Amino acid sequence: DYPADQRVTRIWSTPENASEWVTSVVGEEEVRVCNNCEKLKTRVGQGLRLQVQSEKTDVDEDLAPLLRTQDSPTTAELDAISVPGLGLMITEPVILALREETGPERALLANRLSAEVALARTMEKALVALDLLKAGRQEANIAANAEAKAAIDTSIARLQDEIDGILYERDVRQRVLADTARLLSERHSARST
Repeated sequence: DYPADQRVTRIWSTPENASEWVTSVVGEEEVRVCNNCEKLKTRVGQGLRLQVQSEKTDVDEDLAPLLRTQDSPTTAELDAISVPGLGLMITEPVILALREETGPERALLANRLSAEVALARTMEKALVALDLLKAGRQEANIAANAEAKAAIDTSIARLQDEIDGILYERDVRQRVLADTARLLSERHSARST
């Protein structure tokens, strides 16, 4: 019996949960060698974008009550919206600063924070899943079976492509937003002088 990897058990409560998450992202291909049966059974993966959206909904649900109250957030509440595996810790001062914002600015900043946390959670899961797939490829029965190794290699490549695609999208979004914000700031400064 192997000791539990704390990153894995913090993210997924069971190996089945981890397997289901990976399958939902990269899909699954089951090849059978039997007579008079369905030889190939596939399930198409939905990719990481759907996972980011799902995480965003969860983060929104955890963040909203913290913004509606003046009570200090508890450690458990802050932990629920943090991503310790990637070093993203949402602290009380962050919540207090967000509470101080008003109107559309508060909604915009809360939405951006929620989106960043959702992306970080999804990336953490994806990176841990990548490690699990790579470890699985080394398991003796899989290592001895060329078809099984090829299937895992395909899953690893799909997951890596999903990670790369999400990170590329994020980089493009940040560049576009940064340029717009910079331009607006420059125009405002020019009008003020």
